[in-house]
Amino acid sequence: MIQNSSVSERPQPGSWLLTPDTVEATYDASSCLLKFALRDTGIGMSPEVIQKLFNAFYQADSSSTRSRGGSGLGLVICKQIMEIMDWRILVESTPGVGSVFWVELPAPETPGYQEQDVQEQVEPTRPLRILIAEHNDATQKILQALLSGEGHGLTLVADGQAAFGKVATEEFDVVIMDIMMPIMDGLTATRRICELAGRAGGIPIIALTANALQGDRDRYLAAGMADYLAKPIDVPALFAALARASRLLPHGPRRESTG
Repeated sequence: MIQNSSVSERPQPGSWLLTPDTVEATYDASSCLLKFALRDTGIGMSPEVIQKLFNAFYQADSSSTRSRGGSGLGLVICKQIMEIMDWRILVESTPGVGSVFWVELPAPETPGYQEQDVQEQVEPTRPLRILIAEHNDATQKILQALLSGEGHGLTLVADGQAAFGKVATEEFDVVIMDIMMPIMDGLTATRRICELAGRAGGIPIIALTANALQGDRDRYLAAGMADYLAKPIDVPALFAALARASRLLPHGPRRESTG
C-alpha cells in the first residue's frame, strides 16, 4: 500500500523498483526496532508537501493535468493502521532527487516466550559463519538486518539443494534452515547434510518455520536438526539458538571456504 500510494503521487521521470535488493532492512539493537526503507527516484517533495502528506485527501499534485490518479487516502490509511499496531511511518525527501519512506516496528516476540529463555540468551563467543537457507525474500532481509550487524558472516540461498551444495563445499559454523522450500525442502536437505563425512556432517542446523503444530519440533529434531525456531522471528530466541549452536560446533580441522 505504501508503494502504490507513493507511486500515485510521483510523476515520471523516475522509478520505484520494489525488489529484495532495493528494500533496505536494519535492526537497532538498542531500541529493538526493525526498520524497513523503500526508496524512489523522482521529483522528490518539499518540506511543505511532506507536512501535509498524511492528511486525508491531500495530493502533492492537485492539478487537472496530473499524470497519476488516487484519492489521497492511501498514506493516511497506512499511518492509521501502523499507529494501531504501534508502528511508525516516516518520510524523507529531497526535491529533484527522490524520497525514502521508513517503517519502524518493534521486533516480534514469540507468544509464550519464557523468562528462562531470556536468561539463557548469550552472544556467541565469536562471529559465526552462518548459512541461511530461506526462500522468502522478506525473511532473508530480516535475518540479514538482525545478524550482519552482530559481525556474523552470512551466505544466503533459496532452496535446500543449494544449501546442501554449500555445506558440502564450503565452511560454515551453523545453518538456519527453512522447512518449506522449492527444489529440495529443508528436512531432505538436513538429512543429506547429516550424511556428509567429517565436520560438515555435524554442523548445527536450526529449523526456521511457520509450522508450529504439535509434534513438528520433534519431527525436525529427529531429522537431524539441532534446534527449532518458529516464525515470525523472535529476536531473543534467535540469538539464544545461535548461542546454543556455537556450543555444538563440531570438532576437527576447518577447510578454507571456496566462496
